[in-house]
Amino acid sequence: MNKEQWEFLLGDWQDCRESGKSYAVSWASSNSECLTVKTITKGGRNFTVRATFDKNHDCLHWPSKNGGFTLSLADCGDTVRWRYKSTHEPANEWMRVQEVGERAQLRRKRPLEEEPGDPDTLCKVLPPGLDLESLELDKSHVFFQIVTCGKDRYMSHHMQEQAIVFDVRNFKDPAAGNLKHHDGRHDEIIDRIRRHSAFPALVASLRTRIAQELQLSGSTSIKVVFYCKSGRHRSVAFGTMFKYILLYEDFRNVQLEHEGNYDGFVCCGCDRCTSKTALRLKACEDVLRDWKRMSSVAQARKAQSSHNRQMKATWLKTVTSCFPSVSVWNWPCCCSVLVCLAWVAHESVRSACLVGLVCGCFRL
Repeated sequence: MNKEQWEFLLGDWQDCRESGKSYAVSWASSNSECLTVKTITKGGRNFTVRATFDKNHDCLHWPSKNGGFTLSLADCGDTVRWRYKSTHEPANEWMRVQEVGERAQLRRKRPLEEEPGDPDTLCKVLPPGLDLESLELDKSHVFFQIVTCGKDRYMSHHMQEQAIVFDVRNFKDPAAGNLKHHDGRHDEIIDRIRRHSAFPALVASLRTRIAQELQLSGSTSIKVVFYCKSGRHRSVAFGTMFKYILLYEDFRNVQLEHEGNYDGFVCCGCDRCTSKTALRLKACEDVLRDWKRMSSVAQARKAQSSHNRQMKATWLKTVTSCFPSVSVWNWPCCCSVLVCLAWVAHESVRSACLVGLVCGCFRL
């Protein structure tokens, strides 16, 4: 064992998953090839474990009932990541105690809910009708980088960057059940998020902020970050959906990165998560349909249709209430006059008057 390589482990460490658990690492007094790790918990239940060096695999071994954990130099950086010895999957991660204090101080200075960027830009009033469909630009020169991650990863890697950030932790799904064992690429997770009550508001905000970034700032490289609690389900689902939408909008330079949290992206290995299935395509098509409904053109058509229905109802009510005592045979004459007057007034009321004429003909 090269002691110089592992000397950085000496000192105090904080558990990244359990805030009340810490570790004190020192060299074993009886054996210089071993490290003594004292685990300190909130409840005062402390215990000591001796981590030995495995020469065959060039790593440290932490013994336990389930086979133990291993730590290699490749998993050591700003944090150290222990893995299960049997499966080599991430098991736990430590962080220096002083780094935990620095991050906490940074969190107090800038709350999570506050999105990064220039406040002047974020508060600008967008021009009316500003939407992706109204922009005139060469989409082949625009590069989109989509990043999905957990809260801790966002705090340590992306909070100070200039990016369009969406906190999707409010998309909670307590009834997800066994879906928690999958990741956000699963078609059912995508569909459940699409049917969430907060989804339309986020889609509208996403459309507006992308258009704002493209037109007002003139940027050709846009970074969009979605983050949730663990960086495995909600943020991954939004990243998958948004990439599909951008490809539909003819943006071909799109890069999607799933970073996960402090233990990386823990992906699911099933076919519905890893393969491009028909079920996922259908779920993304449903998302795309909602995206199209949020466009400025679609909203204008919807508003015009609502206005027309309101005008028809108003004129029909006016026609049927102004002549309650008119005989059946005089009704066509009265309604004909109204039709002639309305025909030259506005196109939207023509059909309403025709409806009133028909109602008058059959009024008893």
